[in-house]
Amino acid sequence: MVCSTGHRRPVPVPHRVFAQPKPKWVRAEIIRLKALMPEAGCRTIAHLFNRRWKARKQMTVSKTYVADLCQRHQYLIYEARRKLKHRIPRLMPRNRIWGCDLLMKTDDRGTPHVALAIVDHASRASLRLRALSDKSSMRLLQELVQPCSATVGHNSCERTMKPYSSPAGFESASGCWGSVISEVSRDAPGRTGESNGSLGR
Repeated sequence: MVCSTGHRRPVPVPHRVFAQPKPKWVRAEIIRLKALMPEAGCRTIAHLFNRRWKARKQMTVSKTYVADLCQRHQYLIYEARRKLKHRIPRLMPRNRIWGCDLLMKTDDRGTPHVALAIVDHASRASLRLRALSDKSSMRLLQELVQPCSATVGHNSCERTMKPYSSPAGFESASGCWGSVISEVSRDAPGRTGESNGSLGR
């Protein structure tokens, strides 16, 4: 399409190109992430989405898209947060899955101390909260052996302390008591740090 301006050379009219709309599951995932992390900004939500879905489904979003979507669908985000708050946890046997994590506590003198926390997912009971002198794999295994040996029926443990321990050491030692140690993905909001939240950190 061209437009003529008298005897001048016809000037082509630029065509506006519209981007393909995102699939519906992308909008649902952004709303879910925003509901799980209400304090997170659009940059954090976009980074988390891209890290999780770029390799799996070749899908990415920009921070502008996330900001516009969150601005347009504030009520849907509110509804998602309300459903998450009142969601009834699925039933599972006690001592089936444990969550363990390292946390940092500061005493009255301002000295930080590293502690290991172990929480039962079913009952949310604190199974162990012990200060550690070091973060070696051997020390962590010693702390895990005691509650495992005293509990019947425990067969799975999720850990989020990969930077401080050796996965090979945990996997080889877990076979001694028939447990399965699985690592919680870093791009799974609401899963990492569960032991800290359960202990009222």
